[in-house]
Amino acid sequence: MEWVRILASRLLGIFRKRNLETDLDAELRAHMDALTEENIRRGMNEQEARHAARREFGGLEQTKESYREQRGLPFFETLAQDLRYALRMLVKNPGFTAVTVLTLALGIGANTGLFSLVNSVLLGNLPVRNPEELVVIKYTDSRSQDTEEDFSYPMYQAMRDKNTVFANVLTRSGVDFNASYGGQSERAVGEIVSGNYFETLGVQPLLGRLIGPEDDRTPGAHPVAVLSYGYWQRRFGSDPTIVGRAIILNNNPIRVIGITPPRFYGTEMARNPDIRVPMMMATVFRRLLGTMLYEVRSADPLAFAGACFLLGVVAGVAAYLPAQRATQVDPVVALRYE
Repeated sequence: MEWVRILASRLLGIFRKRNLETDLDAELRAHMDALTEENIRRGMNEQEARHAARREFGGLEQTKESYREQRGLPFFETLAQDLRYALRMLVKNPGFTAVTVLTLALGIGANTGLFSLVNSVLLGNLPVRNPEELVVIKYTDSRSQDTEEDFSYPMYQAMRDKNTVFANVLTRSGVDFNASYGGQSERAVGEIVSGNYFETLGVQPLLGRLIGPEDDRTPGAHPVAVLSYGYWQRRFGSDPTIVGRAIILNNNPIRVIGITPPRFYGTEMARNPDIRVPMMMATVFRRLLGTMLYEVRSADPLAFAGACFLLGVVAGVAAYLPAQRATQVDPVVALRYE
C-alpha cells in the first residue's frame, strides 16, 4: 500500500538524516551549477549568472526545509529538538530545576495516592469469590420510611433458613476488643461473623482453619478467633505458632484457630477488622451495659453487685426528682392553669 511505503520511507529518513543532508546539498549544488552555466551561455559573466540562478531557483534554506518535511517525521523531530533545548535550560538553572522536579514529584505522588484510594474504595472489587454476585439486604421502616440494613439475629436466621433466592445469607457486626497477649494489651478492631461467613465468601485460610458452622451453634460455647493477615504480622511478628494458642479478648481467653489470606479484608473496603469471632460469642462480648462496664465479667460477683447498685441509684434519682418537684406545686394554682 502507498501509505505504508511512505511511512517506511519517512521512518528510514530519521535514521539516515546525515547521509540525506549530504545528498541534498550535492543535489542543490548541481542544480545551481546547471542554471549558472546556462546563464553564462546567455552572455552573463559568472557573478551575474550565479545571482540570476539563485533568484530563479529560490531560497536554498526554504527548499531544504520543504524537502525535510517530506522526508522524515517533522513532529517527532521538532519534539526531540524541544526536549534537547529544555534539558539544556534545566542543566543551566539547577535551582529552578530542583523546584520544578520537586513540585512535579509531589503532584504526581498526591494524585497517585488519591487514585489508589479511590480505586480501592470505589472502583475495586472485594477480594472474594464472585464479588459481582454479592448484595446487601435492606428494608424500609414502615414508620420512619428510613432504609435500614440492621437485623436482629432471629430475623437473620429466618432469612437464612427460608431463603429461596440467594445461594447463601451471611451476617456480620462490628465490635471493639481489648486484646492481650504476652503481658501486653491493645485496642483491636473486631468483627462478629456468622458460621457461614468465610464459606459464603469463598475465603481459604493462610494458616489453620477459619470459622465454620460448627463454631456457631451454642451461645457462648465457641471461644475461637481468626486473625487478619495484617494484625498477625504487626502484633505477632508472623509467628505461625500463634495458631492454637489463646489470647485474651475483653478478659475472655479465646483460642486462635487460623489466619486469613493477605488480600482479604472483609466485606467493607474501608474497614479491615483485626480479629473475627463467631456470632454465638456475641453473648460474651455484648452484654448489658457493655460500654459502661467495659472489661467487667458477669461471673465476677463484686462487679455484678456494683452494677446492680449503680442501676438502683439511677432508678432512685429518676423517681425522686419528679416527686420532689410535685410536692412544691400548689394544686390550686396547677388547676387554675389547667
